[in-house]
Amino acid sequence: MQLYEIGDGGDEITLSVVEDGNVFGEMALTGQSLSGIYVRALTPSTVASLRREDVEDLILKKPEVGLRLVRELAERLRDSEARYADLVGKDVPARLATQILTLVDSEGVVSSESYRIPTHYTHEQLGSMIGCKRVAVTRAFRKLEESGAVVLKDRRIVVKDLDALKDMAEAS
Repeated sequence: MQLYEIGDGGDEITLSVVEDGNVFGEMALTGQSLSGIYVRALTPSTVASLRREDVEDLILKKPEVGLRLVRELAERLRDSEARYADLVGKDVPARLATQILTLVDSEGVVSSESYRIPTHYTHEQLGSMIGCKRVAVTRAFRKLEESGAVVLKDRRIVVKDLDALKDMAEAS
């Protein structure tokens, strides 16, 4: 699931990509408004909705649920801080390489010689994840391909050289 908002120029800005089995929308528990936040399924998905009162009752009856929620929120905060640091400190190819590494960690399928990301991400979606336009992603992806780090196969990203991709992610 992709959580996004629409920026002033009408562009989508990806706030996060939620993996299977995870929670989203929990900010409503703190009284924050979710208006202007949109969700898009990137793969066939089942979504369950709980009312705020039901979640609060669940946390009171089973405190471990509250602890897991706090851990999840802390991890998301750490991830958001890392994304922000990337936005201000890295060029587009490095940000794209970092995002691809994140996708490999979260959903990558390992084969004998590569890592395949099964979800089809458009350059526009990748751009919204790393804070740039589609055309910049296309240029950056070309650099990653020229380095031998990645290729596109059946419209999916395949990481051919993980070390090269890590080197590209650390460049500024």
